[in-house]
Amino acid sequence: MANTTNRKAITPAAFIAFGGFLFGYDIGIISGCLIMPNFIETFGELGPDGEYVRSSTPRSIITSLLSAGTFFVGRFVAGLGVGALSAIVPLYNGEMAPKAIGGTLLVLYQLQVIVGIFISYVIDLGTHHLEGSASWRIPIGLQLVWGGVMLSGVLFLPESPRHPLGNGRKEEAAGVIAKRNGISKDDPLVYEIVDELQYTIKAENEGGKATWAECFSTCNALWKRTVNGMVLQFVQQLHGQNFYYYYGDTFFESAGTELSPYKWGRRKSLLTGAVAEGTCAAIAAFVGHFLLARSGTPVSQLSPREQTGGDVLIAFAILHVFSFALFWGQTPWVYLGESFPLRIRAKSIALGTATNWLWNFLLSFFSPRIAEPR
Repeated sequence: MANTTNRKAITPAAFIAFGGFLFGYDIGIISGCLIMPNFIETFGELGPDGEYVRSSTPRSIITSLLSAGTFFVGRFVAGLGVGALSAIVPLYNGEMAPKAIGGTLLVLYQLQVIVGIFISYVIDLGTHHLEGSASWRIPIGLQLVWGGVMLSGVLFLPESPRHPLGNGRKEEAAGVIAKRNGISKDDPLVYEIVDELQYTIKAENEGGKATWAECFSTCNALWKRTVNGMVLQFVQQLHGQNFYYYYGDTFFESAGTELSPYKWGRRKSLLTGAVAEGTCAAIAAFVGHFLLARSGTPVSQLSPREQTGGDVLIAFAILHVFSFALFWGQTPWVYLGESFPLRIRAKSIALGTATNWLWNFLLSFFSPRIAEPR
């Protein structure tokens, strides 16, 4: 009988999900940098009064470049690594996790994304008052540390059973399967999983190498699964949370306040999250339109009504992000990891992840233009 709480299955899955931490840290770190005085002086524009100010155009370009990993040459390399991890981590966990807890382990990835964003905010808060460029160079440079942690641990991770089995190492694959399920190599479940994987690999080899076009094949409605995965990642980015991730500190500053900031089915989780986030967004929009002062109003000139409006706006922004993290943040990644046959799983997950990054870039680029007062 498989031990569904087997630590030998959970520990590798939990560690590889640290790739999500790198993803989240990469997303969140720029938010605090955008309001650091030295960062504004370095990348801002000199205003008529002799003070450096943020301009929405450079701000959005810098944020988009950071998101794509091209701010510096080193950031380019970091971007390639984070982008690859965002596709590989769900794939690896999907192949390594015992069936009984597969969805739960896939959720760890999004959990680590949220933890990475939170830690980036804490570090930004701690370095904000440092003199000179250290205030923003330290948070960005710490990615070297997180990458080193990831690299050191990956050296000790086991291969997924599909790799040794595909190279004729059946006994090694059986050992990996037995360990991840907490059973002996002689257990019937091991032979069942090995036979299933061998059949899939044989069918894949006989059919030739899987192509990208096959992800959209009408056979077994594969195109529906692929399109669903891409649309879920696309809609996930349209929920508005990235505006808070990238421009949260700027947003809170402009709100005129000193505050700083499974058992359900997949479908029910998505519907509940959509309702919760939609409600938060509608209330935030109402409060922002009717209760907030005009942009640029000094804090000292705000009325009690306007100050309360700013606090309410921030409260529902936080609830919005909380709802996202609880429902829409994790469920699309679970869908990607569970929905595709082995033959096209890697390519289909890559398409979904690429859709996520594409809209991540587009929204981070255009958000300041959309929010700019007319």
